[in-house]
Amino acid sequence: LSFRRSITPSVQRKITISTMKILYVEDDPAHVALTERALEDAFQRGFELLHAETLSVALNILDSQTDIDLVLSDLRLPDGTGLDLLTHVKSRSALMPVVLVTGQGDQENAVAALKGGATDYLVKQSDYLLRLSVVITNAIAQSRLLKEQAALRDTEIKYQTLIEQTPAVVF
Repeated sequence: LSFRRSITPSVQRKITISTMKILYVEDDPAHVALTERALEDAFQRGFELLHAETLSVALNILDSQTDIDLVLSDLRLPDGTGLDLLTHVKSRSALMPVVLVTGQGDQENAVAALKGGATDYLVKQSDYLLRLSVVITNAIAQSRLLKEQAALRDTEIKYQTLIEQTPAVVF
């Protein structure tokens, strides 16, 4: 026995899978390779990973590519920190999700990162690559929801302004 659910043509929707564009700021090539492999396992071809080894290269990429969905950064970088990058990203786009990863489980840095607007903070332990795909998916979903809410608020304000400026008409 097999069950098939039929959908009338008027109800069908085209489902498109969008590719996530992730900027990974990491100076250790081994971590980049491991992360890319873990993301390939989790997302198949549903992501594009851009890599920067330094804070300055990451900022140049963010300036030139405005369609990045998420920034994933190591805490310690050759020319700065992930916290410095977080500050730069949040000053440009408050809704851009930033996930920081580090080899040291320092509570002070974790608290500083979350207070600074990081979406999440992961310690590079044995299972962090397994959790990374869930963290990324949740961060991007949260960011998209916040963007949609902001767009709805903007639309509501425009319509409210339009109605307030329209003279009363009596029929």
